[in-house]
Amino acid sequence: AVPVGPSKKQIMNGDLVVVDIPTLVEGYHADQARTYCLGKAETEVKDLHQAMIEISDHVIVHARPGIRCSDLFGLAMEKARAGGAADAYLSFGKGRKSQMIGHGIGLECTEPPTISKNEQSFVLENDVLAVEMHMFREGAGVIKIEDMFRVGPNENEILTKSPRVLSEVMA
Repeated sequence: AVPVGPSKKQIMNGDLVVVDIPTLVEGYHADQARTYCLGKAETEVKDLHQAMIEISDHVIVHARPGIRCSDLFGLAMEKARAGGAADAYLSFGKGRKSQMIGHGIGLECTEPPTISKNEQSFVLENDVLAVEMHMFREGAGVIKIEDMFRVGPNENEILTKSPRVLSEVMA
């Protein structure tokens, strides 16, 4: 069970909707999240989504066996700063920020290792990780993406199959 759900707010043209889809198949968990916009997305929303994809890709490429989880978190923060999205990256608004960008996944939906600011454990070959991150900027809204990937000996394999795009849904 995921302890979140719908609100009573009517979705209006331009609103963003985050869909987080955890699943369980034959005892193994999977998790993904995508963001949808009702109608045409504003340029700022598209730019934030693109920045988030670039940060996510950066994390996935650099999640090599032997990297410390806190160092991977640091690489993501550096990429957000370099891309001009540090203010929105992992923001909950009012100066509050998440300190986690991912976790192991398998027999449990959230299991070690945790990719976070202070996690000192290492990424191992064949770890299956879910990298989940969001952007929030007042006036633009919340954008989220979550993908699962397997850490390979030479390169990583994204396991999530749905398109990694900001989907615009026309009413």
